[in-house]
Amino acid sequence: MVGTSNAALIVTATAQIDAAIASDSLPNESRILDKHGLLLRDSQPQIAGRYLEEPVWIGGSDLHPVDSMYTAPHQRHLPSLMADLDVWMQRSNVPALVHAAIAHAQFETIHPFVDGNGRTGRALIHTVLRHRGLTVNGTLPLSAGILRSPGSYFDALTSYRAGDIAPIVQLVAEAALRATKLGAWLGKEIADVRASWEHQVTARHDATDWRILDVLIRQPLIDAPPPRLAAELSVTPANTRKALERLEADGVVLSAQVAKNRHAWQAPDILDLLDEFAEKADRRETPAG
Repeated sequence: MVGTSNAALIVTATAQIDAAIASDSLPNESRILDKHGLLLRDSQPQIAGRYLEEPVWIGGSDLHPVDSMYTAPHQRHLPSLMADLDVWMQRSNVPALVHAAIAHAQFETIHPFVDGNGRTGRALIHTVLRHRGLTVNGTLPLSAGILRSPGSYFDALTSYRAGDIAPIVQLVAEAALRATKLGAWLGKEIADVRASWEHQVTARHDATDWRILDVLIRQPLIDAPPPRLAAELSVTPANTRKALERLEADGVVLSAQVAKNRHAWQAPDILDLLDEFAEKADRRETPAG
């Protein structure tokens, strides 16, 4: 079971990715700060959206950077380094995946925040790809693909910092290809579930039940009472509840008590698919040796 703090981070990280793909505006330094603020505003508000003000390193001792895996640039260099990254992100004469991979690697090299650099840097990939037109209506599970082999990922960053961009570009490209295949698989499976529901629903064809099916595809958990859903469908909450109750009788959704005096309806077929998708996306390579 996911702990409360981890659950909050998952929710905010998801919101961060959603924000990354919601706009095709030029990625820039101010949007990076906004994304970091969104990520940590609840768990670590004192550092959310703020650059670090003291030396930071990865690995080694907590007292000094000797023997650390990586030591970030001194904080006095952050303004010029982030300005330089800003210039890179405005370019349009570089292949999109190369553009995104280098933006990510340079951001991780600058390492401008005390915490949240990895998640913000991975969201940056989506921001660049959205702006360049490679992603339009959804988010590919690139993060899981990039971290599929953590050792390879950190080696690629090390190579980048030594002047070799090929490993990180290859890693991001391979993650994109794998994510595309996973996305195609999920799309087909969801379409099959949607088609199976056609044979389960017993309501007349102009009933609200049928419109709720399409909502369940993108939102397989609906809180009760469902005023937001009712507003989206332009029907009353009472009629929305009745439709959900009919869908439960048809075996499409299940109701469950999620808190005291609070119920929700869930589409188990879609949730099971998403669990399987997450497992496939997060399946990591077994370390050698």
